[in-house]
Amino acid sequence: MGEYGVVPGQRVAIIWDSLSPVKTLKDLVDKIQALVGADNCVSVEIVKQLSQLTHKESSFDVILSPMVPGRQHSVEVLAEIAWILKPGGCVLLKELVVTESGNNSRIKIAAKLLTTLTLSGLMEVKEVCMY
Repeated sequence: MGEYGVVPGQRVAIIWDSLSPVKTLKDLVDKIQALVGADNCVSVEIVKQLSQLTHKESSFDVILSPMVPGRQHSVEVLAEIAWILKPGGCVLLKELVVTESGNNSRIKIAAKLLTTLTLSGLMEVKEVCMY
Protein backbone atom coordinates (compact mmCIF):
# COMPACT_ATOMS: atom_id res chain seq x y z
CA MET A 1 0.00 0.00 0.00
CA GLY A 2 1.31 3.45 -0.89
CA GLU A 3 1.84 6.52 1.20
CA TYR A 4 -1.31 7.49 3.14
CA GLY A 5 -2.77 4.12 2.13
CA VAL A 6 -3.25 5.44 -1.42
CA VAL A 7 -2.48 3.54 -4.62
CA PRO A 8 -3.01 4.47 -8.29
CA GLY A 9 -6.59 4.37 -9.51
CA GLN A 10 -8.31 5.05 -6.19
CA ARG A 11 -10.89 7.71 -5.35
CA VAL A 12 -9.72 9.76 -2.37
CA ALA A 13 -11.55 12.27 -0.17
CA ILE A 14 -9.68 14.77 1.97
CA ILE A 15 -11.78 16.14 4.83
CA TRP A 16 -10.60 19.64 5.66
CA ASP A 17 -11.43 22.57 7.91
CA SER A 18 -11.72 26.10 6.56
CA LEU A 19 -9.41 27.31 9.36
CA SER A 20 -6.50 25.22 8.12
CA PRO A 21 -3.75 26.75 5.97
CA VAL A 22 -4.58 26.70 2.25
CA LYS A 23 -0.97 25.97 1.26
CA THR A 24 -0.93 22.85 3.43
CA LEU A 25 -4.14 21.66 1.77
CA LYS A 26 -2.83 22.40 -1.73
CA ASP A 27 0.40 20.51 -1.02
CA LEU A 28 -1.53 17.49 0.28
CA VAL A 29 -3.92 17.48 -2.70
CA ASP A 30 -0.99 17.70 -5.15
CA LYS A 31 0.78 14.80 -3.41
CA ILE A 32 -2.35 12.61 -3.36
CA GLN A 33 -3.22 13.46 -6.98
CA ALA A 34 0.26 12.34 -8.02
CA LEU A 35 -0.27 9.04 -6.17
CA VAL A 36 -3.70 8.21 -7.64
CA GLY A 37 -2.99 9.48 -11.15
CA ALA A 38 -4.33 12.39 -13.17
CA ASP A 39 -7.47 10.54 -14.30
CA ASN A 40 -8.68 9.73 -10.77
CA CYS A 41 -10.64 11.70 -8.24
CA VAL A 42 -9.25 13.61 -5.29
CA SER A 43 -12.15 15.38 -3.60
CA VAL A 44 -11.68 18.06 -0.95
CA GLU A 45 -14.58 18.34 1.48
CA ILE A 46 -15.08 20.92 4.22
CA VAL A 47 -15.81 19.15 7.50
CA LYS A 48 -18.70 21.50 8.45
CA GLN A 49 -20.50 20.70 5.19
CA LEU A 50 -19.85 16.97 5.14
CA SER A 51 -23.41 16.02 6.11
CA GLN A 52 -24.83 18.21 3.31
CA LEU A 53 -22.86 16.59 0.50
CA THR A 54 -24.43 14.54 -2.23
CA HIS A 55 -21.85 11.77 -2.42
CA LYS A 56 -23.35 8.35 -2.77
CA GLU A 57 -22.79 5.69 -0.16
CA SER A 58 -19.43 3.93 -0.63
CA SER A 59 -17.96 6.61 -2.92
CA PHE A 60 -14.31 6.63 -1.78
CA ASP A 61 -11.52 4.07 -1.42
CA VAL A 62 -9.49 6.24 0.98
CA ILE A 63 -10.48 9.11 3.25
CA LEU A 64 -7.87 11.36 4.84
CA SER A 65 -8.87 13.62 7.70
CA PRO A 66 -5.93 15.41 9.28
CA MET A 67 -6.27 16.77 12.79
CA VAL A 68 -7.51 20.33 12.87
CA PRO A 69 -5.97 22.38 15.69
CA GLY A 70 -8.47 22.81 18.52
CA ARG A 71 -11.06 20.44 17.02
CA GLN A 72 -11.91 16.76 17.13
CA HIS A 73 -13.86 14.45 14.87
CA SER A 74 -17.42 14.28 16.19
CA VAL A 75 -19.41 11.06 16.10
CA GLU A 76 -21.54 12.69 13.38
CA VAL A 77 -18.50 13.47 11.20
CA LEU A 78 -17.13 9.96 11.69
CA ALA A 79 -20.55 8.54 10.72
CA GLU A 80 -20.49 10.58 7.48
CA ILE A 81 -16.98 9.30 6.80
CA ALA A 82 -18.22 5.73 7.32
CA TRP A 83 -21.13 6.42 4.92
CA ILE A 84 -18.95 7.58 2.00
CA LEU A 85 -16.17 5.00 2.55
CA LYS A 86 -16.23 1.90 0.33
CA PRO A 87 -16.32 -1.48 2.12
CA GLY A 88 -12.73 -2.48 2.82
CA GLY A 89 -11.63 1.14 2.36
CA CYS A 90 -9.06 2.96 4.42
CA VAL A 91 -9.52 5.95 6.73
CA LEU A 92 -6.51 7.84 7.98
CA LEU A 93 -7.35 10.42 10.59
CA LYS A 94 -5.43 12.25 13.22
CA GLU A 95 -7.15 12.76 16.54
CA LEU A 96 -5.92 14.40 19.71
CA VAL A 97 -6.28 11.96 22.61
CA VAL A 98 -4.97 11.65 26.14
CA THR A 99 -3.92 8.48 27.92
CA GLU A 100 -6.16 9.03 30.93
CA SER A 101 -9.04 11.23 32.00
CA GLY A 102 -8.04 14.64 33.23
CA ASN A 103 -9.53 18.08 33.63
CA ASN A 104 -10.28 18.56 29.92
CA SER A 105 -13.40 16.53 29.14
CA ARG A 106 -13.36 17.78 25.53
CA ILE A 107 -10.38 15.58 24.66
CA LYS A 108 -11.07 11.89 23.99
CA ILE A 109 -9.37 9.28 26.12
CA ALA A 110 -7.22 6.96 24.01
CA ALA A 111 -8.97 3.86 25.36
CA LYS A 112 -12.36 5.18 24.14
CA LEU A 113 -11.23 6.12 20.63
CA LEU A 114 -11.84 2.63 19.23
CA THR A 115 -15.33 2.60 20.74
CA THR A 116 -16.09 6.00 19.21
CA LEU A 117 -14.92 4.82 15.79
CA THR A 118 -17.03 1.66 16.01
CA LEU A 119 -20.16 3.51 17.17
CA SER A 120 -19.73 5.85 14.22
CA GLY A 121 -20.06 2.95 11.81
CA LEU A 122 -16.39 2.22 11.15
CA MET A 123 -16.83 -1.44 12.01
CA GLU A 124 -13.59 -2.95 10.73
CA VAL A 125 -10.99 -0.87 12.54
CA LYS A 126 -7.78 -2.81 12.11
CA GLU A 127 -5.22 -0.44 13.54
CA VAL A 128 -5.10 2.53 15.89
CA CYS A 129 -1.64 4.04 16.24
CA MET A 130 -0.73 6.33 19.10
CA TYR A 131 2.16 8.76 18.74
